[in-house]
Amino acid sequence: MDRTTEPALLPPWNDVTLPALLARQAAEDPETVFWTDCPQREAWNGVEPRHLTAANALACTRFLAAQLSTLGVQRGDHVLLLLANLVEFPMAVMACALAGAVPLVLPADEKVETLRAAAEKLAVTTILTTARIGDIAIGDKARQVAAKVLTIRCVAGFGFDLPDGVVSLEGWSDEDIMPAEPVEPAPADIALVTMMRTEGLLVPARRSHAQLVAEALAVQAGLGGADFGTLVSLLHPGSASTFAGSHGLSLVAGRPVSLVGPYTRETLRSQLSHADAPLLLVPGHFFTRGEASAFSGPAEPSMIAFSRRGDTEALAPLPGQAVTRIVAVDERATLALPADAQVADMLASGQLAHPHKGLLSANTLWLGTTESGDWLGFGAARIGEPAAGTASQAA
Repeated sequence: MDRTTEPALLPPWNDVTLPALLARQAAEDPETVFWTDCPQREAWNGVEPRHLTAANALACTRFLAAQLSTLGVQRGDHVLLLLANLVEFPMAVMACALAGAVPLVLPADEKVETLRAAAEKLAVTTILTTARIGDIAIGDKARQVAAKVLTIRCVAGFGFDLPDGVVSLEGWSDEDIMPAEPVEPAPADIALVTMMRTEGLLVPARRSHAQLVAEALAVQAGLGGADFGTLVSLLHPGSASTFAGSHGLSLVAGRPVSLVGPYTRETLRSQLSHADAPLLLVPGHFFTRGEASAFSGPAEPSMIAFSRRGDTEALAPLPGQAVTRIVAVDERATLALPADAQVADMLASGQLAHPHKGLLSANTLWLGTTESGDWLGFGAARIGEPAAGTASQAA
């Protein structure tokens, strides 16, 4: 089905894209810090932590989009993002949209051959990365991928001490930017591509801006009206579901996000001591391994638990600290469910309504399954390679 013919979200969400949400935040609350790096970023990434107000975040995103165009990124190109839980990650996702490109997100700890196969499948032209993530020399890994994929024209990196051949994105001025016609993405345009395995093969899963906004609103609805001041995310990029529960939720709720790098209890305690009414996005094993209990007390934070279908913790009961849960069905669908939901029963029900009432028209299915196990509905990712010439829209 052509995305342009699918029903849009109902007002006030019908014409919203990720960059539009960031622009709205910058207009409404420009001076509040909106994206905050992990305090220990310099130790594991070599870059001082960055704290961007909403206005700064928007300006940096637009500047990065101009950098991408200057580096030769063209409309419809796929850009591979090999990044950790850094402020540059949401910036890169939205900058790709403003440059007319499509971001492909893969976990930074994937093997080089897996990254190569994914890059070849989608004819990636550009990689955005950094020098290192802890003991992972991710910049070198990106360079190895580029050496094996003929379509890749450029590898660019945030930060310093980048390997030879990786273009630095630091220190550019306006004079370094080539004029480019600005791109205004549409809600139906593809905003994010992730990868899943089907019968041993890598298969792309594509989501539009409207789908990501709807997924984020589902997570927000799962909070049951509970408000929060700062979202604290422990999850690194790699899944569309974690994007919906972190940066997507931050954008639709208009709340800042604070990022945690390689997790340590001390790091998280430091984050929580500076966060206003924190809401934590944590992996499901945070509960099953008892880590959540370390943060209980008079001011215990609320938590969102993330799991993948098939993980043990995906079906486990959650304690009172968890206000909702996110279950990723491969990369096919994002389920935002109450913490006390009987996940197995809901997965077997065949149809799920969107928890945000009035978001979809009455005759629009949010998520459902067929007898063969395929997922369908507005919230289901588009699985498979895009048709020729439609990289920016689902085929």
